[in-house]
Amino acid sequence: MNKKILRLGLMAVSLIVLCGVYFATLNKPDENEQVEAPVSGFFLVDALGRELASFELKNSDEFVFMRTSEKWNMEGHSDFRLSDMNVSAAAAAVMSLYGQDTVSGGDLAAFGLLEPKSIATLNFSDGYSSTIYVGNATVDGKFYYAMAEGDDTVYTISKTAGDKFFNGYNEFLSKGLPQVTLTELEELVFRIKGNEYSFINGMPYGVEYIGWFREIYIDALTNGSRRLDNEYAYSSIYNGVNDIRLTGVVMDAVDIESYGFNESCNMLKVYDGENTLHFYVGNDAGNGLRYIMLEGEDYIYTAKTGYFAKLDGAEPSAVFDRRLTDVIPKQAQTVSLTGPGYEKNIKPQENDIDKKAYATVFELTWDSIIEPWSISGKAPIWTMDIDGLVASGDINAKQLKNSDGNYEKQDDGSISYSAKYELYDYNELFYAVSRDGKEPQTVMAKDRFDKIMEAVK
Repeated sequence: MNKKILRLGLMAVSLIVLCGVYFATLNKPDENEQVEAPVSGFFLVDALGRELASFELKNSDEFVFMRTSEKWNMEGHSDFRLSDMNVSAAAAAVMSLYGQDTVSGGDLAAFGLLEPKSIATLNFSDGYSSTIYVGNATVDGKFYYAMAEGDDTVYTISKTAGDKFFNGYNEFLSKGLPQVTLTELEELVFRIKGNEYSFINGMPYGVEYIGWFREIYIDALTNGSRRLDNEYAYSSIYNGVNDIRLTGVVMDAVDIESYGFNESCNMLKVYDGENTLHFYVGNDAGNGLRYIMLEGEDYIYTAKTGYFAKLDGAEPSAVFDRRLTDVIPKQAQTVSLTGPGYEKNIKPQENDIDKKAYATVFELTWDSIIEPWSISGKAPIWTMDIDGLVASGDINAKQLKNSDGNYEKQDDGSISYSAKYELYDYNELFYAVSRDGKEPQTVMAKDRFDKIMEAVK
């Protein structure tokens, strides 16, 4: 009895070391020492003091795991998002198998061991290997029948340990995705309802009223640069991405379009300067799951989170800040208005009336995006020129490059801003808005604009 207790204690020590991510090498046999056969009795594997080199598992799937640099790799699937912890746990379960009882009588087919349901092989660095066969569950479902290679005895093993023999790809999948600091994003790219937009944080040094600018134009809206409405984007587009957890994987999918992945499926990329999360959203997978694919990977995953419904419900046009101008100049600015029958230059620093008129002009917002609309041969109804200084401080040339050419760094470190807006007669209700001579891509309600211009007069 004392010997049995001693053997149990030694085996527990070996298991603890395994789960600590590396395998024990204490008491490793000398090169000249003869390797013993598997221990007889209730312990099915003689793993004490041995370093595990590889772990093979064959059930309805077939896995070969190789141990290199204290990390597991799956043979044939080097890019699989493998959970090192789950592979170690499965290997540890095999290494520590303890027979609850021996079974006599009956043939192997009755125990499911003539054609085993699962086979696990442990290969150790000293050349010793051990293969375990697992068959049917017992009638009460509390145990499995098992055998060790080279031993005709049929043992019962615990259900907890036996279940590890039936792990599949989903059980070995690492469920977590890269975590991104959403308050420090440098890049945001998304596609919603077939509309794709890309934004970069053009001025990341605290100049909040400059902030996010559109960088790449893949959809039809190829003119101008628009600010991101980051409050809307955060609440409706990217808040919640860190809660996404994978639940399963589809191996060797042939037709990804049948899972909903095409050129118009929803997509999101967030980058915080260190970590990137970039994925595509496919069809409903049932049971509250969605299919997703990660950029650069061939696997199709299932994931469960309420985040995807949020992305489905987002409105592409709502992601833009609807202010007519990208910024509100802060210093020594002038605004020149030219319209039917008059011209007005506003210098808000001179008196309260001009300050109020200036502030009123900057209440102008556009109403909606339109397809690029040709202004060839058309004369503008209104023109608004803005010129002024907007910021000072450590803003470099790379940041200015992101500003669509409306900013220029001065010798004193300040930033000059200029823009020209022209309004054209679009229809009975709206003006088309052009910026810096480019084709209009937004419209503004006539009645609202006319009221503001009346106040400016």
